[in-house]
Amino acid sequence: MDEEKAAAARKRPGAGLRRPGGRGGGSLAAGSAAAVRTVASSSSAAAALASRAGKKPPPAAAVAKRVGGGGGRGSLLGNILGSMSKSAAVAKAERPKLSEAQLAAAEERKAAAKRLLEAEQAKLARFRAKVDGDIDEFLQATEESELRFPPLDRALRAIIHEVADTHDLVSLSGGDEELEVRPLTVYKRDAAPTQEEIFAMRNPVQAAAMEVEAAK
Repeated sequence: MDEEKAAAARKRPGAGLRRPGGRGGGSLAAGSAAAVRTVASSSSAAAALASRAGKKPPPAAAVAKRVGGGGGRGSLLGNILGSMSKSAAVAKAERPKLSEAQLAAAEERKAAAKRLLEAEQAKLARFRAKVDGDIDEFLQATEESELRFPPLDRALRAIIHEVADTHDLVSLSGGDEELEVRPLTVYKRDAAPTQEEIFAMRNPVQAAAMEVEAAK
């Protein structure tokens, strides 16, 4: 009978397996833990390979959201970044665009300024040519010792001074030095005025007062 029971027990399925609570339970648990560690190691390796592959980084919005987490300082940073992006987009959209008429008007103003500059340059060139002719005639007239010009502005007087200097002549502006428009006289070198005469020419009121004082 005992042998029959033993034979029947051997025929039952799973008879040779050890139960978890028995001596074989520790081996089964250890095997499961090893399997879990293997799976985790495989996941880490896969993540490392994906990083090495140079995959495209997540967008700034995702990073801000990830940094923000559930609130606090990170979420404040995310809100600031989002607000800056929106402000830049709104400013770009609201930037005024010039119409064709406005662009045409701007080009016309630019062309008008260019024409004005060219006209002024041509005027100065004509004036210089006239001064050159006047001084040439003045040099040929042996009986003339000075050549007077009417009151002129600084730019025109500068041209006369330059032309006179090239011909070794003396040129002096009369009147108050603070005035914008002053007369100018060109002298031949041997007929140039003295310092006293130059002072009287540039300071007529004071010179007259000095003469009156000297006559007393």
